[in-house]
Amino acid sequence: MTVTMREVASEDLQPLVRELFQVLDPRVPPEKWRSLLEVPWQREGFPRGHVLLDGRRPVGFLGLLVAPPEPEPEGSPVCNLTSWIVLPEYRGHSLRLLGPVLSNRDWTFTNLTPTPEVAAVFLKLGFQRLETHRVLLTPWPASFARGVGGARVSVVAPGGIDG
Repeated sequence: MTVTMREVASEDLQPLVRELFQVLDPRVPPEKWRSLLEVPWQREGFPRGHVLLDGRRPVGFLGLLVAPPEPEPEGSPVCNLTSWIVLPEYRGHSLRLLGPVLSNRDWTFTNLTPTPEVAAVFLKLGFQRLETHRVLLTPWPASFARGVGGARVSVVAPGGIDG
């Protein structure tokens, strides 16, 4: 077993979806996985992720959603780490996926939806937990959800109330 790693290329899309993503979570439709690698707002020059390969077979992946710096050039790109997926028999190679990513010292990193296991790894690597709770905001007032009171919706034309 010779495991290599490189940036994700366009030719990796189908094998990643077919041989890795669908194997690990067949409930997620292939088009949803494809949207992870085909982010329309991600600018050229930023990687979309890294892939671990055993020969030509994808066995691991770490997705990168990189927002360009704002304002340029003083700002720092913000990179959300997503979908860190490695087949169980290749988990010893998992940290290799992080090396080239974390070498970007001027980037700001987030991981908005880590599993508890992934969160523990990032804490050991020196990342800080910024949030510990989730908040669910409903599109209606709580009193409406409980069946008391009510809600009034007003539509305001462009230009606002005054204009």
